[in-house]
Amino acid sequence: MAAATTVCAIGRWIHAALRRHQPHDDPGLYAGRVKFDAVRSFTPLCTVATSPTVLVVGPGLPVKSLADCMARARKEPGHVTAGTAGVGSSGHFATEMFARANGLRINHVPYKGAAPVVTDLMGGQLDSSFATLGSVLPQIRSGKLKALAVASPRRSVLLPEVSKFADAWYGVHDPRGRLYCLRPNGQIHLLLRNVPSPNGVAPSPDGRVPCLSVTLGNCVWRVPLLPDGGISKVSQFFMPYGPSGPDGLAVDEDERLMVANPGLGYVWVFNARAEPERVLLDVELQ
Repeated sequence: MAAATTVCAIGRWIHAALRRHQPHDDPGLYAGRVKFDAVRSFTPLCTVATSPTVLVVGPGLPVKSLADCMARARKEPGHVTAGTAGVGSSGHFATEMFARANGLRINHVPYKGAAPVVTDLMGGQLDSSFATLGSVLPQIRSGKLKALAVASPRRSVLLPEVSKFADAWYGVHDPRGRLYCLRPNGQIHLLLRNVPSPNGVAPSPDGRVPCLSVTLGNCVWRVPLLPDGGISKVSQFFMPYGPSGPDGLAVDEDERLMVANPGLGYVWVFNARAEPERVLLDVELQ
């Protein structure tokens, strides 16, 4: 609190990068107790650095994956603990958003800072934590903590083996032309009806825009999702030339869409703007 007030007193031209662990910028928590507006009192100049949030577990919660962690929390409601740097911190919000989105009850344990959270995680007194990557990276690399997923559009270059939360849901379709979203909590949401011969679906890296190959229409659709999981619109991503339609999709971490064409034996590679980057020829497709 004192640090935040001092920064504001120096001048409005300073952009204070204080959104680390402390809940000093939440007006709902500190209404009337601070003499500045965390949004209006500062003018952002540039982004200095970004650090993704990562879900980590200690030896007190012996799980191997995000799915295992969710299954444990669902089996024992309120028993799985999640430590954060304090009430109203970014970790607190991440914990509550994750629990509500997946219908879980997680026991939030607020601490006074990130250091004691890490200590109790390693000691087994605490099960999990949504922490900034920089605060737990040494412990993850040493094997004292296990990272289950990172909350970022792409995998972190520091932990390339750790999947994103967006990797945890899948798009599926049935022979009747219906497209579904399969969530890690086991729920299935119907997204589209009457798709003409769907044959492959792949979500974007952030999980917000599934791409769907439509064989009968010889095209690929983009299906942007709303925050509640609904459909905002359906747009045609591209339409290839030739007698053979798309059959199977994949999206890499750079948001390049790869579309297989078994009939012609090649793969299109498109960027996020539907611009063709290259064609992979003589590909053996199963």
